[in-house]
Amino acid sequence: MVGCGARTLFGPFPYVYNLWEGARRWRDALGRIIDAKPAGSTTQYGVDVLTFGDSTGTFGTIYECWPHHLKVMLQDAFNRSGVQGGFGFMPFKTEGSSANDWTQVGAGWSGPFYHDTGNIGVGGVKIEAAVSDGVNKQWRYFDPTQAGGVWKRQGVTDWQLVTGAGGFGAPNYSSAYCDSNAGNGAFARSNSVSNSAGEYGTHWTLQSGLTITTAYTLQVASTLTDKLWASGVITYGNDYNEGIRLHNLSSVGSATDFWNGSSDILFSNIGQFTTGANGGSRNAKLILINSMLNDCGSGASANLTAAQYKANLAAIIAYAIARTSKPCIGLIVNQPWGYNTSDAQVANAAALARYAQYRQACYDLADANPTTVFVIDFWKDLTYTGYPEYAPHGGDASVGGSLQDRGWYNDGTHLSATGNAARARMMFGVLTHGVR
Repeated sequence: MVGCGARTLFGPFPYVYNLWEGARRWRDALGRIIDAKPAGSTTQYGVDVLTFGDSTGTFGTIYECWPHHLKVMLQDAFNRSGVQGGFGFMPFKTEGSSANDWTQVGAGWSGPFYHDTGNIGVGGVKIEAAVSDGVNKQWRYFDPTQAGGVWKRQGVTDWQLVTGAGGFGAPNYSSAYCDSNAGNGAFARSNSVSNSAGEYGTHWTLQSGLTITTAYTLQVASTLTDKLWASGVITYGNDYNEGIRLHNLSSVGSATDFWNGSSDILFSNIGQFTTGANGGSRNAKLILINSMLNDCGSGASANLTAAQYKANLAAIIAYAIARTSKPCIGLIVNQPWGYNTSDAQVANAAALARYAQYRQACYDLADANPTTVFVIDFWKDLTYTGYPEYAPHGGDASVGGSLQDRGWYNDGTHLSATGNAARARMMFGVLTHGVR
């Protein structure tokens, strides 16, 4: 290992800081899944991974982004035979990409509201439907028989509604129709589900009994007495009580003030996944925070100062590691804004100059929380000439660099589908090192 301040860079992955100590809880959790895999085991074990951040974790479709690639890799590698794994949390709406949206029926809708403290939702989105007897609804067709359907985790055995924080538990928000149907398209409501007030956001009553190889439409609607105030659903593929479940709660345009600007947002997005229960997406052992770009900004001045960024991350870490499931935290450093051409470098010179302060904040927080926090610094990996397979970073002929040469860039900041797959492979190597 290579020394760097109070902690160390990890030899096999020299862009990863404090991995051995900071990710111990996560490795222990993976080990428990392996221990529970042998045939005849009566008690299985399940863990959750949460990813938070900005558009660099959501760019493209919900299947192209690196969290989905990582999810499939982890499930295929560690779930026992017969436990394919489900998609996990899926928002009803995705900002900036209608291709990901569920189909909306009815006229009594407000929103969607994205990452603002006045309208709090899991994964940065909240939609609201007026009272109706199943008229105002959201539906989506899940077809595991389509090309790539298994890889897209379209097979569903169980599912549950996920609500945002704002009005839950108040009058007129305590019931919804949650239905499934073996066909493609909206259908008549039948199954009214009630739920008592929980902590801010919550996972509603499990809907079960589906067959993983059958195509279904899942549908959520407001009732005759209650509005619908919700963010999305969690779908399972025989993994409600075991295996690895990954939930991408990233949101386009968000920064750390979104995640820390209101305690409700913290509770809604972290609290309900960290209660420590083995079943039902409540046992998060790893939280990956992929947020820096919108804090630093791309212009002459930052959206949030490096000090504000560090304080926000510190508050998020303090809250998360105190939760019952005791997760560890991976802080991810991405490439900054528009660094793929020489012209972009000039245009974003001020942002590039201050980016190091934000990177350093991640290292400082790992030093301050040595047993629970580690850093995966892809920017270091892509700029340090000691890694000739990746560096130097950049795009056009005057800059050069692997992101452009390998086709990993979509633009000057976001990754292409190929780049997302590559990022996931690098993450998988880091997160599974020392387990097998």
